[in-house]
Amino acid sequence: MTAASDRRLHPPVSPGSAGFAAAVLARDAHRCVACGARGGELSVHHLLHPRLWTVPGWEGGDFPDNGVTLCSVHHAMAVETRIMLEELRRRAGIAAVLVPPSLGGEERYDHWGNAILPNGTRLRGELFEDDDCQRALAAGGALGLFTHFVKQFRIPHLPWSEGVGPDDLLLGTAESFAGREVVVLEKLDGENCSMYRDHIHARSLGEMHHPSQSRVKAFHASVAHEIPERWRVVLENLSAEHTFGYRDLESLFPVTSIWNERNVCLSFDETAEYAALLGLPTAPVLYRGAWDERAVRGCYVGTLGAHRQEGYVVRLADAFPYAAARRSVAKFVSAEFRDALAAALGVHWASKPVVWNRRRPDSPWAA
Repeated sequence: MTAASDRRLHPPVSPGSAGFAAAVLARDAHRCVACGARGGELSVHHLLHPRLWTVPGWEGGDFPDNGVTLCSVHHAMAVETRIMLEELRRRAGIAAVLVPPSLGGEERYDHWGNAILPNGTRLRGELFEDDDCQRALAAGGALGLFTHFVKQFRIPHLPWSEGVGPDDLLLGTAESFAGREVVVLEKLDGENCSMYRDHIHARSLGEMHHPSQSRVKAFHASVAHEIPERWRVVLENLSAEHTFGYRDLESLFPVTSIWNERNVCLSFDETAEYAALLGLPTAPVLYRGAWDERAVRGCYVGTLGAHRQEGYVVRLADAFPYAAARRSVAKFVSAEFRDALAAALGVHWASKPVVWNRRRPDSPWAA
């Protein structure tokens, strides 16, 4: 478990905004950590932007390990991401890497929560399209560093989810769905993949070498020309068995969401329409209608057809931007799936002998 995920479970005690500023100034001896300037226009700068800290207990990010003292010049440079977080932590003597639970601790990030890849390029985060972020990145000359690839966000668990792990996000309430039309999809046990016109990657964005990935890469090659520029099609690669096996699938690559060039998730109806143009269905729909907690809870039945059910995913039927994703999508993972993972004793699916899943012989879909 990373330090960041451990702190998600036990967040540091926030001294509040005033106490936060006082603690950071005292630690930094009332000097700019970048140049040593005293007095003048010193300010306390959040390393990771306050709007990234939305999980209960972490709101605002007012923790001393998420703050440094800067003069006006270096504060502007930090906001424009011309000074990286690692350098600011080093200069302030901050040993901990405190990251919002929604981001996870796997990558490096800039001030706005955009992930930084090992080669220095960046992925668009949830605040990327924000006007303030755009102005700051433009002023700092950083916009040219961004790819059009996007790492799929971490879906939070519903409050009654049974399979919540130590590094998982848990919604304290499902209020964001109240009064809205929702679609409940079966949660399938595969590998999350994102397809663009010019690329395909799994959640990690690394190279794809597993035999099951060769199948989805071959399918991508056959349909890539149909995907609009800078759109991404998110699907579940079910080619090979992970924890649960499937023998009656409609498709090996059911679509879970489609995002346009503005990083907006299409409405469910538009998603199904565009997926069909690629010859793919969406993940199976278990319920559609006004938010009804009882009806949603009833979507877990243990088995679905001839295969076991991992759980379900709730999403708004309407379109929503990436910045609102964690309020628009949530999941339930069953105790059965949690126990099956535990029984695997830490053996990752990619390390096991390949067992291929199967589609129904009468499936009308392309793959």
